[in-house]
Amino acid sequence: MAEPNWSDFRIILALAKGGSVTGAAKLLGVDASTVSRRLATAEEVFGAPLIIRGGGKFQFTAEGRAVLDAAEDMDAKISATTSSVRCMRENPAGTVRIACVQTAVHLLRPLARQVMDAFPGLHIELMSSFASVDLAKGDADISVRTIAPTDPGLVVAYSFTWGSCLYASTDYLLSSGRPATLEDLSTHQLVQYGKPLLPLRAFGWIE
Repeated sequence: MAEPNWSDFRIILALAKGGSVTGAAKLLGVDASTVSRRLATAEEVFGAPLIIRGGGKFQFTAEGRAVLDAAEDMDAKISATTSSVRCMRENPAGTVRIACVQTAVHLLRPLARQVMDAFPGLHIELMSSFASVDLAKGDADISVRTIAPTDPGLVVAYSFTWGSCLYASTDYLLSSGRPATLEDLSTHQLVQYGKPLLPLRAFGWIE
């Protein structure tokens, strides 16, 4: 019986992240039939069924869950090792792209200057947008977000505390009064975040 290799673990990891054969195919940049073939190969190598299909969905078998746990550990180790090796360079050079929301640019701009002063060969590019980025695909090198990622292959680090406040124009306060309690807000007009953001803790506090 052949010994398993990284590709056998990687296909299970892609299935878990993608949630389906089609989703795994998109993550790996291949077609669905290729995913099915690689899955069949992995099951042959491990000598056990790894998923149970049910229509368009599937669930992992006990053997599949064990392989997935190992794959997540391996992926995290590979990412951490890769980051460590890259950080070992004494004279880093190139461009580091940092994705952040627009309101964080003013906080990061001084940091970018400090980094470039310390490492003349290193250039910091700030990418301000509310759109999500895929670090694994190289959309950016670092992402500053208020929501923790779910990808086990990413390294998460605390950066700073970000507060939120309510604001009103002077004219509005003169015409409508200043709220003194939380209950008072129910009688005021509020400009809120868009519906896609409201379920998130970082944005839904106003609800």
